[in-house]
Amino acid sequence: MQKQHSTNIRPTQVWPENYKRGPANHSRTMRPDQVSVVTSSFAGKLVPLKMIPLLREDGIRNSRLSINLQMAETADMLLNPVRVSAMAYLVPKLAFERFTDMGSVDRSYNGQPEIDASVIPWFDNYVVPSIPPGQTPDPGILKTLGLHAPVGATVNADYIEAYNAVWNYIAMQRSSSLTARDRMDTTLAPAFWEHTQMRHVVPTFDAAMIEGEIPISFTSGGQLAVSGIAVGQDATAVVPNQQGFWSDGDGTNQTKPWGRSDQYVKMETDAAGLPQVFAELTEGSVKISLANIEQARETRAWAQMRNQYQGMSEDWMIDQLVAGIRLNDETLKQPILMDHSDTIVGMNERYATDGANLEKSVADGRTALQLNIRAPALQTGGIVVVCAQVLPEMVYER
Repeated sequence: MQKQHSTNIRPTQVWPENYKRGPANHSRTMRPDQVSVVTSSFAGKLVPLKMIPLLREDGIRNSRLSINLQMAETADMLLNPVRVSAMAYLVPKLAFERFTDMGSVDRSYNGQPEIDASVIPWFDNYVVPSIPPGQTPDPGILKTLGLHAPVGATVNADYIEAYNAVWNYIAMQRSSSLTARDRMDTTLAPAFWEHTQMRHVVPTFDAAMIEGEIPISFTSGGQLAVSGIAVGQDATAVVPNQQGFWSDGDGTNQTKPWGRSDQYVKMETDAAGLPQVFAELTEGSVKISLANIEQARETRAWAQMRNQYQGMSEDWMIDQLVAGIRLNDETLKQPILMDHSDTIVGMNERYATDGANLEKSVADGRTALQLNIRAPALQTGGIVVVCAQVLPEMVYER
């Protein structure tokens, strides 16, 4: 018996996918990070209180930070309130200046070279400088955090970069005219005013409002009549003057056009010899339609929307976000505000108890704040910057 083979065309066999593109599932662990810091600083500075490092794929469970502040004694009660603000910012690794995208972060983490054969360091180093004799040392970021190192020692600079990234981010949101700090600047940065009476004044607001164009049409077709100048052949007795024109004494000046000897250009002047040439706008009026007014409103609305992205560093990124196009890595290129709290220092005045000094007193202040922080697993890793600032409320003299 002869076996017959089928002549039907069979579909191409699909082989099973053997490559995994997702990360391996590891059991996540939780490690406690005890935060206990005692530091001091003058008012008017953005004071770093604590740096909490996060490794790659680290997250933060619900955590609460309690901050107690005590103000030094003063001779009298202060007239204006003293405000205290505490902030917690999450600075992803991608927010550091040396990284451009997630590819550069991954290559730096694995020590792989870039396209120019250079390797971006995962940690940057900072060498502790020496203090010249007679110079008062600045407390700096590391000493304020309670991190001390001998002169010439090489330390990790991530805390310094994260602090400066936070200050630059806040400064860019306040005004684009503020000078950004260098990423390796170790001095304490100035604080930012809050609850000021002039808070509504934004330097770049007017520039954002007038962005755009509104078409204006002329009823005369775009050409306006000009008076005070003419071309003629009358050249009476002329006297040269210092401006290169000839005056005939009738209140006009005239000269020969270039390459023409039979005609003169006459221009009206005043008694001082200044030109009196004007464009006549009476006959050529300007017309603005209702559509132009509506376009102006739309332009203002778009400018207000762009103003919300003032903290972005590049204009083309703002254009894409306003147009509704997502930027995948952009959310990790800027510090992220986790929590913010502010309050007023409560003042207490204490009088002396001995009989000779009953009229003498000193005043001190105390207050407390709380910050709640949490964060999902962060692919890049990063640093949580907890900082505070103390500023008196601005009171204007009348």
